[in-house]
Order: sequence, then structure tokens, then C-alpha cells
Amino acid sequence: MRATHRTRQADRQTPLAGKLDIIVVWLTVGISTFMALWWAMGFVPANIVRPWALVTTLLLPISFWLGHRYGQLEVKGRLDGIDQAVNSVMGAAGKVADLRARTARQMRGNIPGYMPMCNTTEPWDQIDDTQIIPRLVAPNSEDSEVIDL
Repeated sequence: MRATHRTRQADRQTPLAGKLDIIVVWLTVGISTFMALWWAMGFVPANIVRPWALVTTLLLPISFWLGHRYGQLEVKGRLDGIDQAVNSVMGAAGKVADLRARTARQMRGNIPGYMPMCNTTEPWDQIDDTQIIPRLVAPNSEDSEVIDL
């Protein structure tokens, strides 16, 4: 009984289990590159390093701006993709709902003796034609006389 319990605990993985080796490799590569550049800069004369440092310092804000712009484009593209996916799913759901409603209407129409719960004609079709006579209430009259026009 205890052996199966230990096996189950061993099978569980932490969130970083598959990524830990990748993190270690990239940290090793990054630190090694930094240390190699640091060591190599010890052999370069100062008058050569100064213009390089000036150029990289001046280009730093541009690189930040480009990174920010690229990030905005990536986010916009991702959100547009999500929006398109939601629109297509909702369109498909609407089509299914329309199909079900139309099928139910057709099925109910084929049942003999079926009486709809509501009136199927439009309300304005049920109104009788009436004659409309324009009238006017005479102004300044004490008895409010109505005049047919």
C-alpha cells in the first residue's frame, strides 16, 4: 500500500519540472557570454571603448522604444485573433440556434390540430379600415366648437 503512495508522489511534477533544465542552460550561456565579454574588454584600449559605449548608450532608448512597439503589435495581434475566434464561435452558435428555432417552427406547423399560443398575424392586419376625418377645434370659442375640414 505504501509503495503505491510513494509512486504517486513521485509521478507528480512541479510547474518548473520540465523547464528547469532550459532555465539552467540559458543562465549558463548568458553568464558565460557576459564573463567572456568582460574578460575581452580588459584587452581593448580605452579610446576604442569610449565611442562604442557612447553609441550603445545613445541607441538604448531606441531599442526600448522598438521593444515596446513590437510588444504592442504582438498584443494587438493576439487580441485580434481572440476577437476573430469569439466572433466565429458566436456566429456558429447563432446559426445553430436559428436552425433549431426554424426546425421547431416547421415541426409544430406539421402537427394536426396544433393551435399556436399567440396570434400568428401581424396586429396591423387585424385593424379594420376606418375613415379618418380631420377636425379642428375653433379657437376663441366658448363652447369649443369642432369644425370638420
